[in-house]
Amino acid sequence: MKEKKWYVTADGAQHEIVYKRRKLFVDGMRYEVKNMNLFAVMVDCDLEFSDVQCRFVALGNKADVSVNGIFLDSKEEYVPLARVPKWVTALEILSVIYGFLLNSWLGAALGAAFGVWYVNVWIKKQKADSVILAFLLASVAQTIIAIFVYIVLVGMWG
Repeated sequence: MKEKKWYVTADGAQHEIVYKRRKLFVDGMRYEVKNMNLFAVMVDCDLEFSDVQCRFVALGNKADVSVNGIFLDSKEEYVPLARVPKWVTALEILSVIYGFLLNSWLGAALGAAFGVWYVNVWIKKQKADSVILAFLLASVAQTIIAIFVYIVLVGMWG
């Protein structure tokens, strides 16, 4: 991800927030962020300004800053990543394992990317059936990729 910058006016001053290569800087000072997920980037942290509620959120390769509950870039409402149900994380783990079993490390990486997609679907729709449909589509996609890889490899060494 390239460097992203946001400017927030709080405490009567303008503050610069910069996210670059998984590092967060507020007014030039490095700010500690903790990843909430084992497989993909999931960060949701409070940026402390006294008169403004400000949160930094990174999910996969997308990052945004929420000011008073509204994201600056997407203009969408802030939904805490901590509110994502545990079963969505379980589906992500299943996708990583299934992808690894089918396609080794490439499949595991693809499973992690699909896991970020599940979290995005939950945040946008907050419906179990939407996340389950995404999981089923991702599983079919991983299976098709595994079949394609098998056909290519058998064709090469057939």
